[in-house]
Amino acid sequence: MVVASMEPRLLVLMINSEINQYFYMNNTDQFHVEIDAESHAFLTHDSYANCVAAHRAFDCTDLKQEIAQNYRNVFKGWLTDDCLVAVYQAVKGNIEIRRGHQREIMASIEQRLPHLHSAF
Repeated sequence: MVVASMEPRLLVLMINSEINQYFYMNNTDQFHVEIDAESHAFLTHDSYANCVAAHRAFDCTDLKQEIAQNYRNVFKGWLTDDCLVAVYQAVKGNIEIRRGHQREIMASIEQRLPHLHSAF
């Protein structure tokens, strides 16, 4: 999973090893962002962040506690800035995603990469 936003709620995007045929048939395959294993040591093979829909995840307090107690097994790494820009563009261009989720994810990425707010 990619933690896409933590405020006001925890939203995640799923990572898959390939794009499901369903997304090709529904013309939503372009909302998948390739995450190359070479640039992301936490992956064993190239994968895709599914930006078609964000999912509400477990309670943030549970996540914070799990990270504090088991950091090495919970936190795997960061997406590169280039990958984050691609996720931002996919989320922004996606009319299928819930508007509230879209705004939260974009705001979260803009906090990490402030230049995006004015660039896109």
